[in-house]
Amino acid sequence: MSIRRVLLPCCALLLLAACHGPGTPYPEVADPDARVVIRFLDRYQAHDLPGMMACLDDGAVFRDAATGAMDKAQIERYLRDALEKHPDLRVTFGPPRRAGATLQAQVRIQSRVISSATWIFVVKHRKILSYSIGPGTP
Repeated sequence: MSIRRVLLPCCALLLLAACHGPGTPYPEVADPDARVVIRFLDRYQAHDLPGMMACLDDGAVFRDAATGAMDKAQIERYLRDALEKHPDLRVTFGPPRRAGATLQAQVRIQSRVISSATWIFVVKHRKILSYSIGPGTP
């Protein structure tokens, strides 16, 4: 195998990575609602609570089977507690997909435990109105 055959694909990948950079996840996503979901999850990965909260509508609701429905103030406390309890928390996710009136993203959270679930978002006017984890509708 020639060195040219190995180096050419590697150089192409490096060039592609340099063009997109770390600040432009999923550059192919044109849907502004999907971009809000990506920004929310990206800010979660960065442990940026103010950035996450900026993605939520003032009347945002989070629905979870274990905790019930939470308003925006409760969401902020819940996320703050989670980030403080799990400083090693890592979030990875796939691109959001539209499913009717919702956007769904596969989200994987790693800390001491690894969880993987579908997060379901309702977005209006580029703000997240509601989100839930798992099957069902928000």
